[in-house]
Amino acid sequence: MEKISLLVTLIATIAGFMDIPEKADAKAKLAEAFEGEFTDDEFDQAVALFEEQQKQAAIVAEIGKLNPADKAHYTNGKNPKPHAGVLGERLGFSISAKERDAAFAVFLKENPPAEAPPVKAETGMVTGEDVLRNMRKQGKRI
Repeated sequence: MEKISLLVTLIATIAGFMDIPEKADAKAKLAEAFEGEFTDDEFDQAVALFEEQQKQAAIVAEIGKLNPADKAHYTNGKNPKPHAGVLGERLGFSISAKERDAAFAVFLKENPPAEAPPVKAETGMVTGEDVLRNMRKQGKRI
């Protein structure tokens, strides 16, 4: 698996610095650089993993563009999630619920929801001052 990870990194680097329209071109360049020290199967695994990572990165980025308050973008329920169909329409490729869930988990890890200010026990209310104090405590500049 270490060799596959290295190949993924190399494919990503080549894709980032060179215009390689075909997988065969990337494979040829890597084979030339490494004098054939990987098998066709290892290369195919690395390409599939690279494409999976690229797809997930695109889904994560698109989730960030959705409006969580828009019911057309997010599911209803206790733990709303982005609609896989909406993401797919916006990105131009189909997205399974499993892919959406994995990307949403990454998105939430990278963008944790803000903590809600504590409700005052004596009044049961949250004031604007409470919100500002809580935001400052989280390190937000106000």
